[in-house]
Amino acid sequence: MVKNIIKLVIDGEEHSFSEDHKNFIGPKKKYTIKEFQEEKLKSIKNFVALREGTVFGFSDEEEFDKWLVKKNLYEEHNKHKKRLKKVLETKRPSEEWEKINQNLIKEEKKATTRFKNFLKKHNLEPGQHELIREKIKEDFDPYLPPKLNTMYLYEHIFYGGSFISLKGGYIYCGKNYPKYYPDLRNFNFNDKTSSVDFNCGSRAYVYEHINFGGNSVWLWGPYYPFLLFVGLDNKISSAVVYG
Repeated sequence: MVKNIIKLVIDGEEHSFSEDHKNFIGPKKKYTIKEFQEEKLKSIKNFVALREGTVFGFSDEEEFDKWLVKKNLYEEHNKHKKRLKKVLETKRPSEEWEKINQNLIKEEKKATTRFKNFLKKHNLEPGQHELIREKIKEDFDPYLPPKLNTMYLYEHIFYGGSFISLKGGYIYCGKNYPKYYPDLRNFNFNDKTSSVDFNCGSRAYVYEHINFGGNSVWLWGPYYPFLLFVGLDNKISSAVVYG
């Protein structure tokens, strides 16, 4: 059974999806998805989607910082921002960026091919998460996603349509070294993502524009069957994936 988003907390107000996933139900009002996006989501500057399935949204930067401190996430969030700033400020010749992009494309293609072959071998669909994990125990391959730290981006909600796998970084001597994907056009997957799946504790920041620009969301995994609630449905253009 596919696990779902449990609840959505926007500026302290808790909302939930209706069973048919066509409406948001708040403490005072029931919204259509379009109404919710226009009335509640347009002013939100920061989203964090936690592993237990709760998505938090904040329109006020100070309230977001207070929440990060309360959840013991403030230091980690700021480390990410400083690291990303350093990456963006690094002066690389275009040839070096091209080499990095080509290596990422090769890795992604190999990982996706292995995963597709695995699904075909066991007659599984990408969204059958629990069955996939059970089969991996029986047919272990240390290089096979989703055993690796990996984020999967799907074209449609509930993990439908075409998909790509973006390998995460690694942890060495207690430090987390993420992998950077500055331009999803390289994978022919720019502005195409409607649902996301993680494994092995991966987490990621996804961005509205290439080179980590525009609105961003901090996703902790493991399951996000639709991205409507964070305003990035069909809008993800770059990502940073952690181990």
